[in-house]
Amino acid sequence: MTTPRVQKLSSGCTRAQRCLGITSSSDGKMVFEAQGDSVVVRSTKTGEVVNHLRADASPKNANASAIPEKLRMRIRNQHIRAHFETQYKNPHPDDDAATVAAHKASWIQRQVDKFAIPSDFHTHVTAIALHPTQNGQLLVATADNLLRVWDVAQGVSLETFTLEAPVVWMQASQVDPSLLVMVLNDTARVERNLAVLMTKEKSNKKKTDNGVKTKASKKLKWVLNLHGLETTHWKLLSFNLTKGTVEDQLLARKYLPFYGAQMQQRSLQSSHINAVALIASSTLFYVRIGVKNTGDSAPRPVDTIRLEHVRQFSCVTIHPTYDEVVTGDSMGQMQVWRQLDNGGGVQPSKLHWHAHRVACVAYSRDGTYVASGGEEFVLVLWHLESGRRQYMPRLSAALSSIETKADGSGYLVACQDNSILLFNPVTNSHEWQKGGLGRVGLSASKTLIARGLPVEPWSNSLTVQSKSLVGAIQFYNPLQDRVVGSLALTQRNQVSRTDDEAPIRTSASHVCFTARTMATVTTTLDECVLRFWTRKSDGSFAIHTDVDMPHGDHTITATAAHGGTVVTADDHGEFRLWNESKTNSAWTCRSVAHFRERPIGAIAFSEDGSLLAVAYDSLLTLWDPTTNVLKSVLSYPKTAILDVLFAPRTPHVIVRTTSGVYVWSLLTCTVSWFYTLPVACIAIAPTTGHLVMCVVTKPKTVDVVTHVIVFQDMATPLPISIERLPHIDAAAVTYYKNRVVVMDAMSHVYSVGDAADAEAEASRTLAPDTTSILQQMYGSLKTQAKDKSADWANADQDTSVQKSLFEAPAHVLPPLRSLYRSFLDTMLKARDDSTSRPAPSSSQATFTTTSSTDGVQPPTKKAKLERIEKPEDTYAALKKVFTKKQ
Repeated sequence: MTTPRVQKLSSGCTRAQRCLGITSSSDGKMVFEAQGDSVVVRSTKTGEVVNHLRADASPKNANASAIPEKLRMRIRNQHIRAHFETQYKNPHPDDDAATVAAHKASWIQRQVDKFAIPSDFHTHVTAIALHPTQNGQLLVATADNLLRVWDVAQGVSLETFTLEAPVVWMQASQVDPSLLVMVLNDTARVERNLAVLMTKEKSNKKKTDNGVKTKASKKLKWVLNLHGLETTHWKLLSFNLTKGTVEDQLLARKYLPFYGAQMQQRSLQSSHINAVALIASSTLFYVRIGVKNTGDSAPRPVDTIRLEHVRQFSCVTIHPTYDEVVTGDSMGQMQVWRQLDNGGGVQPSKLHWHAHRVACVAYSRDGTYVASGGEEFVLVLWHLESGRRQYMPRLSAALSSIETKADGSGYLVACQDNSILLFNPVTNSHEWQKGGLGRVGLSASKTLIARGLPVEPWSNSLTVQSKSLVGAIQFYNPLQDRVVGSLALTQRNQVSRTDDEAPIRTSASHVCFTARTMATVTTTLDECVLRFWTRKSDGSFAIHTDVDMPHGDHTITATAAHGGTVVTADDHGEFRLWNESKTNSAWTCRSVAHFRERPIGAIAFSEDGSLLAVAYDSLLTLWDPTTNVLKSVLSYPKTAILDVLFAPRTPHVIVRTTSGVYVWSLLTCTVSWFYTLPVACIAIAPTTGHLVMCVVTKPKTVDVVTHVIVFQDMATPLPISIERLPHIDAAAVTYYKNRVVVMDAMSHVYSVGDAADAEAEASRTLAPDTTSILQQMYGSLKTQAKDKSADWANADQDTSVQKSLFEAPAHVLPPLRSLYRSFLDTMLKARDDSTSRPAPSSSQATFTTTSSTDGVQPPTKKAKLERIEKPEDTYAALKKVFTKKQ
């Protein structure tokens, strides 16, 4: 098998990269953000992506597959799971024990998944910094202990340095261009040694229990660090960019989690050229760095002040010129630390507005204002002297980072829904907001709508859930990795949680599209609302009809749409058909149907809308949607049906169950073929009719693997391609612009296969053989070039009757031999009288016979004699072909 052709399309910040924040260039024209294994470069003026800085090949981390690393990850995950087991609170005390246990296990697993480390973490960007002298260059550090110097305009790496540990923060000095201050994360190395010792101690304890005496060992300590950086053991170093070596160790701590730092370029009226404000747990370190002369072997002069706080810090910023620092803590308070050059004993002044943890703070360019934000969806601008506040409410998501523009005219704000906006404090509004997939890196169970990736037909984009408390969907273009639009499903504003209680969320459980309408089903606790939206000319949506509790107390489990009809089904076996009323132009329930008292797992229309497939547990029922008449019941697998798809232009229907995939023939009502495989998802191409299925295997000994299998002909079980996707747990698959697009369990989007091959295959499939039977018998007509508009008009008139013969569904068409006379009547025309028709000239038309050569050969005289044939003779000849018994 060849190397899998898989390309990652989605990009977004990881938990650690959100702590890094965003960085603006010194000229204010570009903004940089770390997203996975690349740095996204955006234009500050428009917010559009102008470049991606990504290394072509990165050496694999030597410790990624070592036994100590596996032991470290296992102990880490055990401590995370044990922590959330103590944090669980039962939201439904009246439920039975089995329901509570299932809910607890599901909740704990979701929390643990949030702290999962990606398999390609060693390629991720861990820190970025501006080059001290070159405006068009950027310093980028990755988790594989490498530090690269990038040319932003060219997108190439100019120089590479190797360090002893990953860099989690760094900033270059503009006063001393050779000075780069960085923090190295030494946690992985320390915890690997600790994991080995803890494993040995556990083994020795078992031997002691068996009567074998061993030496007493000291108690080993494992510190659980849930911060995004996960930096428990760290070093603050000075790095010489000119020599490419580490100069001095300025500060080092163990068992003290590092949360963030920021460097001031010059302290006012001080002998120190730079000052660094660093927060670790509840401790603030203020480190002032002195000058080191060229050729001086003595270490740099360093002055360190340590300040303690009653609570853990969460963010820090430093004044542009004064010895002043602003910090935020876990309880929503902000502290202003002034006159830090006077030594310890400084008592900070307090600022308090945020109800929860302060996520980010930033000084203005002149140091007069401080901007702050958190999970309240509000950007707060503080005037330090007067204490006045300015608010920008109703942001799309919680704030994660704030960066002041180089000219001081505004603030760049990064939100946790993978978007960046530019805030103008003068107009108190944002000038632009751009972003990608909102829930990238989070569980796909809440990103997907009804376990699938429905395509919005007007903008040709994928419809997914947004990261919003009040319900919102995003229209996402995976090939461009950008959101082309979003829609708020409710008219409420996002409100942050109260204390430690979980917020009430509204989500879209189902969505489907008709010719002019989008139907959505939103759920909030036990409430359900069915809404019909009309698309405007500018691309926005307006509510057309709002239906509260469309199925009463029942839960809607599936939806489907075709033409002007929308179908909703519930968990009690009832499905309803909705149409737009002609009298009041509102959507109303046209009819209700019911088969059995079983939950409906899936529902789908055939391509022409003549059949409606409704899955009742393990039974597939076929209905006439116009009359609600049950046509047939297909029952073979004994497991519940999860998905139903009709193959376009073929009489086949595909069914996915918990045990495999079954392909039914609607002509014989039998199973054509099936595969008993752990199929996670299926999809079918609307143009080519190709079927794609994702088979996910999760063995205990190796990592998860997804196999993408593509079938071209539904009549045969032989696939045309199989792609292997290691380390990818597929959750949904779809065809998008002739490409196979897969979303994994953590909402990352991938393109499978070669785009050129997909387009070529689509062109071959979409260009059928137009040679008719008459052309095969008598050759093709080579006519003189004439007006194309007239040809198209005549072609439409001539073929309108031909197409009407085959507009019926494929599974209800009569035998071909009964259609031949009607078909030939539309193909052949009676010859006019020779007196009323002018004699043909060689310039008007010439006939050619089929030939194996590329060029068209002129007919011979014998061929001219053979082609003189009456229409009735043609009828007789073709009748033998159609009536001949096979």
